[in-house]
Amino acid sequence: MNEIMNICFTSDNGYAKFLETAIISILLNSSEDDRFHFHVIEYNINNNIKNEIEQIKQIKEFDITYYKSPNIEKYKKWAEYYNKILGDKFIWIHNIFYKLDILFLFDNIDRILFLDIDQVILTRLNKFFEIDMQDNYIIYSPYPKYQCNHFAGEDIDKQYKELLKSLNLVPVEKYFVLSSVLIFNLALIREKFTHKELEYLMDEYFEKYKHLAGSDENIFPYIFRNNIKAVDQDLDEIIDNEWDDKEWSKREIKILHYSGKRIKEYVSYNYNKEIDMAYITFWEYFCQAPFYKNNYVEYSNIHMAHLRRWLLQEREERKWHIQDSRNYSKNNYNKLLNMILWIIPFKSIRNKLRNKYMIN
Repeated sequence: MNEIMNICFTSDNGYAKFLETAIISILLNSSEDDRFHFHVIEYNINNNIKNEIEQIKQIKEFDITYYKSPNIEKYKKWAEYYNKILGDKFIWIHNIFYKLDILFLFDNIDRILFLDIDQVILTRLNKFFEIDMQDNYIIYSPYPKYQCNHFAGEDIDKQYKELLKSLNLVPVEKYFVLSSVLIFNLALIREKFTHKELEYLMDEYFEKYKHLAGSDENIFPYIFRNNIKAVDQDLDEIIDNEWDDKEWSKREIKILHYSGKRIKEYVSYNYNKEIDMAYITFWEYFCQAPFYKNNYVEYSNIHMAHLRRWLLQEREERKWHIQDSRNYSKNNYNKLLNMILWIIPFKSIRNKLRNKYMIN
């Protein structure tokens, strides 16, 4: 694909290390001819991080542009309001609304793909730029069987469902999760709306329905009504109100979406949950980020702490498999162990751990 793929992220300085990881995963899973321009709506990303992202061009050349939100003061007021009404149940930060700025910042771009930064992209993204958007302003890929959980009680939940129904939108069980993968038809949006009209609709939603507690997931469908289409990750249209995500092995487009909370746990000493393929895949790309390399001692120690805990626990739990000659389980354990160990850059350490923990 020779056309430039315009991809938008939002990030603050704290999440920028995951921005590096997401970009690396895109580049490593692209074709030789794929060209990228990354657009980052950012809040206080420091120059050290921006210089690190420039180093990623050693993998593959790309363009990158940073933007400040033109509506930051408004978003701060909105976040302050939600924090007051929700108390400590949720913590709202103003940059949760930055995706809305996509409607105002890119007057020279006809189509842009938005991706959350807490994702790892494992296949090419060209299909997102080839899909026929028809008369849809946004095409999005929701979480499978997503359940809305942003509300303080049943009364508010009922009101939100009634709002969706009045707008001829999908029920709450198929909630508009517009934070993971979105394709914006900016050419059509410019044709139908001025910036002033878009801003008016945003403000109108907040004034009418702010008690329902929401972010861009509510505002985009309010603005664009029925001209938003849901597709699965392979871009097949979702028609039924209930659907199952395709099995991973059957997906043509493979995107791992973690949640910010999960990947922050992954890089914390306190992580004590399962080391599975999602964990391994994240570290495979994170350890190639300049941020990781510049903080190698800290993050290699974190990773090794997770690994030691898991190895000791798994070996103890699997002793009975050896005694019962459960070779299937034994071989799966050894295979997973090898996949984890290869991330460690020092051969001597890899071999030492392999000899200690491998089941023979």
